[in-house]
Amino acid sequence: MNKLLSYAGELCNGQGCKEIEMDPSFVTKLVAILGGFVVFLVFLLIISFGFWLWMLIDALRRKEEEFKKINSGDKILWLVILLVSLVMGLWFVAALVYFFVIYRALKTKNKK
Repeated sequence: MNKLLSYAGELCNGQGCKEIEMDPSFVTKLVAILGGFVVFLVFLLIISFGFWLWMLIDALRRKEEEFKKINSGDKILWLVILLVSLVMGLWFVAALVYFFVIYRALKTKNKK
């Protein structure tokens, strides 16, 4: 950090440039904030993957007739969508679509 500041001072050649002193606690706080953000992102990643896994298990357990009952395609189609979404990195999107199109639709249809 001191090398950077001395280089900046050399560039100014004393022509109105001010030397800046950085507080080391600022860097520590910045690292702590960024570290907390990374932990939060990892938490969201784990939660979204768990949600995808829940929807995949639900699709595996359901019978083909249940998918046809609500006219939403075949069981194999939804399994392929969920598995391909994992490879493409869109597992949360596919799980959300499955949740609203299949899971909730069958849950409300079974209540009636």
